[in-house]
Amino acid sequence: MKVLVVSSYLLPHCGGVEVLVDQEIQLLARQGHSVVVIGSNAGEGESPIYGADVEVIRIAAWNGLEQRFQVPWLVFSPRLAPLLLRYIRWCDVVHVHGFLSVGSLVALIFARYLNKRSILTEHIGLAWYSSRLKWLVQWLAIWLIGIFCVRMAKRSFAYHERVVALLQKLAGPRGQIYYLPNPLQRSFLRPPNEQERLDARQALGWPKDRPTVLFVGRLVIRKGIDLLLQAKNSEFDLVFCGPGDSTLLGDLQNKGITYLQPRSRRELVSLYHAADVLAVPSRSEGGLVLVAQEALLCGLPVLVGDDPGLTRYRSCAGLHFCALKPEAIQRGISMILRRHGRTFERQGELLPLERFLPDEGEWVKQLLR
Repeated sequence: MKVLVVSSYLLPHCGGVEVLVDQEIQLLARQGHSVVVIGSNAGEGESPIYGADVEVIRIAAWNGLEQRFQVPWLVFSPRLAPLLLRYIRWCDVVHVHGFLSVGSLVALIFARYLNKRSILTEHIGLAWYSSRLKWLVQWLAIWLIGIFCVRMAKRSFAYHERVVALLQKLAGPRGQIYYLPNPLQRSFLRPPNEQERLDARQALGWPKDRPTVLFVGRLVIRKGIDLLLQAKNSEFDLVFCGPGDSTLLGDLQNKGITYLQPRSRRELVSLYHAADVLAVPSRSEGGLVLVAQEALLCGLPVLVGDDPGLTRYRSCAGLHFCALKPEAIQRGISMILRRHGRTFERQGELLPLERFLPDEGEWVKQLLR
């Protein structure tokens, strides 16, 4: 098939959605489909290289809202519309990411006009913001733009029960809304042996026997970094890795808190191997965050917020839940350090993460059926 993928953000812009879009592109190409990807030119660094069956078109866009206010919403160049029209005429199916994106809105309108199959994946739904004004603007946007996009798409997907419920409410009784867990390229994700773990800690300059709690993600309040900082005690060190405003971490001197610049997925493996716990107490995510999945596959215990939308992962080995309060996060970290050390085994009804991940070929079939 000829597939058009539309996403506001693409790698090298840093984020979980960007990685998932990258994995989709690779999966579609491996299954023999021709793929055109349209997104923004936001982000710095080395872009992925794909095969001959993949064409990536990056359009100029203003990203000031994310840079100044942590609101990931782009203003695209007028070049976006004619390009979308051209490639929607070319494709058999268009897959858009995000129901508030301008690209999604325009692509779904053209797809309906040209009678092309259209798919929408929503990753976050209603995101958490400390500002009531931001929350209100987002809520209004969802009921003005999001509802239109969901009803224009032939089918919509999400990988979190909360987001599925929101899409069902927006779509109405005739909507085709499905839960579809994200695929995960995991060939390079594996637990370390003891020597690899020691080498990783030494390369990072971490003490050999000092417990280290790792956070990977964007440095914004909705990711829970303030809660994690308040949960810090003398029992462990904290390491933060990701893009964003590192001044939110305060004065890092003599506090057992370290900040590392963003790293690629493969470079993050050394952090997963070296750390003792991954803590991601996010206030709003669209599912089990990608870094949590990667860490679990590297044998690293993970602590996340007690989100009802993650009920299906309750039996996942190595995954722990806590209330989004500093004292609960602190207790959760202490419990993991005492119980696991660095490893976790399948016990009783607990299952490895692999049992929760979709087969790659089946995932593509479910998406394009």
